This record gives sequence, structure tokens and C-alpha cells, in this order.
Amino acid sequence: MKNISIHGYSDDLVYIETEGKTTNEITGPITEKGDDRCYICFDHPEHGDSAYVVAEYSDMATWRVGIQQFDEDQPIPDWMNNRITVDPVRHSVRLNIDVPSSVVLTVLDAEPKL
Repeated sequence: MKNISIHGYSDDLVYIETEGKTTNEITGPITEKGDDRCYICFDHPEHGDSAYVVAEYSDMATWRVGIQQFDEDQPIPDWMNNRITVDPVRHSVRLNIDVPSSVVLTVLDAEPKL
């Protein structure tokens, strides 16, 4: 297992940390539409399933960070359930997820499409 943490910072940064070390710093505008929104795909190649973490900057000068399933008929994968905690940081919540070591993260430049 490895621990992944995701949180927003300032008005245009999203940090991804693996085992407490920053492994990716995403600067905005983040999507192709110019939104301060970031989609991070969590893909488990051995299981063939995935889910997304979405970080979005709000009009209240804070970040929302949450999990999105890929499709209404595809639930959040079992390997992601019950391993999620949230704690506050200055501009955001920090979403902490324990995932299998083989899970691959991909930062997308647009909202996922079916």
C-alpha cells in the first residue's frame, strides 16, 4: 500500500504527495477551459477499474477535493473504499487515500469522458 495525499494551495496550485513527499505540483489554470479544476485518475491495472479525484477552486477562496466515480454504473473501486481520511490545511482539505502500490495516477487536462 502507498498513501496519496491531494490538496489545493493558494488559488492555482494542487499538490499530490506520495508517502508524505510532494510528487506533483499542478499549476493553474488547470483545465483546457481555463478552470482551476484538476482531475486525477487513479487506475488499478491489475483490477481494470478506476476512479477520479477532483480538486476545484471555489468562489469562496477555498478548494474542494473529492472522489468521483467514472460512471453511474461503476462504483468507487473496493480497493479505494474505507481508506480515505480528510484533514484541513490552509486553503483546502487534504484528501488522504491508501491505495495498492500498483495504482497509477494520471493528471488529466480536461474532465474525463466516457
